[in-house]
Amino acid sequence: MDNLTGDIEGACAENEITMGRSGKNIADDKELKTLVGKAKDLLKGVDPEILRDDEAARQQVHAGMAEIKETLDKLVVERPTRMISFED
Repeated sequence: MDNLTGDIEGACAENEITMGRSGKNIADDKELKTLVGKAKDLLKGVDPEILRDDEAARQQVHAGMAEIKETLDKLVVERPTRMISFED
């Protein structure tokens, strides 16, 4: 397995652990589950060698991943933090 597709498949597998292998979405994050599905579908049957040699295929995968990233970026919420001071 090639590093590129292996890394992405590994990230998808890690997400399955978060959601539960039985298909239960522990975090109840439907949008995240949808994005993982899109990433898997995008790479399904894609040979890493094709990505190296075929510019059009590479651009198609790149555009798809960019779209997924854009959606994922909107899902990330930074929580406010508390400022703790140890000075009296």
